[in-house]
Amino acid sequence: MIGITLGDPAGIGPEITLKALATFKNPQSAFRIIGSLAMLLDLNKRLKLNLSLEPLVLDVIPNFKYQFGKINLRCGLAALQALEIGVELLKIGKIKGIVTAPICKESLRLTGFSYPGQTEFFATAFKVKNYAMLAYSPKLKIIFVTTHKPLSEVSQYITTNAVLAKIMLINNFLRKICPSQAKGRFDGLRSAVRFPQIAVFSLNPHAFEFSRGEEKKIVEAIKRARRLGINVFGPFPADTINELINTKGLCPFESPKRFFLKTRGDEGFPLNTKGLCPFESPKIRLRRIKTRRDEGFPLIKDDPNRVCFDALVAMYHDQGMIPVKLLGRDEGVNVTLGLPFPRTSPLHGCAFDIAGKGIANPSSMIAAIKLCRKLTHY
Repeated sequence: MIGITLGDPAGIGPEITLKALATFKNPQSAFRIIGSLAMLLDLNKRLKLNLSLEPLVLDVIPNFKYQFGKINLRCGLAALQALEIGVELLKIGKIKGIVTAPICKESLRLTGFSYPGQTEFFATAFKVKNYAMLAYSPKLKIIFVTTHKPLSEVSQYITTNAVLAKIMLINNFLRKICPSQAKGRFDGLRSAVRFPQIAVFSLNPHAFEFSRGEEKKIVEAIKRARRLGINVFGPFPADTINELINTKGLCPFESPKRFFLKTRGDEGFPLNTKGLCPFESPKIRLRRIKTRRDEGFPLIKDDPNRVCFDALVAMYHDQGMIPVKLLGRDEGVNVTLGLPFPRTSPLHGCAFDIAGKGIANPSSMIAAIKLCRKLTHY
């Protein structure tokens, strides 16, 4: 059983939840909405969905009047109460995973909610210290070292241990439960990526050129991860994201002859399509390695929009969110890694500007529900 919270009632959360569940056969057997039955019955009627809500809704939130698209204390209280009930249901085993619709942080703060977001709320509730936000889409997966931090403060959170922890989290996720991006290589989520390839972004423009020491910490994290057997590369300047897109049937960081750099301190910087690492000297000696096919890595031939790396590590929120939302439009899912249960959410906000108009696109919510449902099997 999967629990679903509606987020802020004044946003699009209730609308996309009902629209999403209307696409599933017999949703009453697999899902429980934590919310107000009266509120949802009214919305169900206005959206003309004809969902059978009585067996689907845990009617634990009192009904009240509110205005769509407006910050409201009572909406914040309803969103918080649903989260707290969700935590209790998870702890007693009534639900195996949870999908959270978008919240309005301003409304939640009116209630005294002190967490940056829902991710931190769940981590604290389950006393989890090593956790991370993963922006998941079929074409790109990016984990974040920092999320909701002001840019002026991000640098102080870029430590070797923090970067290493995120590399390990995404590596474990990919190895255990994430499907390969190679078409036909594995069957959905039933098998894992045997040898994940992970790229790490730098914090600063051009990586080392403007660094104030952050990239040295990132490099040290990469070295430690590689000593643990993790196939991780970087740090790459974030504006080279376009180089990560495969267009010629080869990994863009592989030459046709598949040479790798003998890199600085064996740090593992791979080649670009011209046979050179974009920020290394052409005089660096090369060594031949086995092809990625020999090592179990896919060479993607069919889809020019597929990313060759299985996942990337971003240093801050917008560095990773922009490419994920551009490449995975309407398919993006927020996944919290490190929790003892699956937690997913649509990769967008509560959209006050269109709330109550019946025009919200439920695609990201559908993707979040499907992914959470699959992850509960692990």
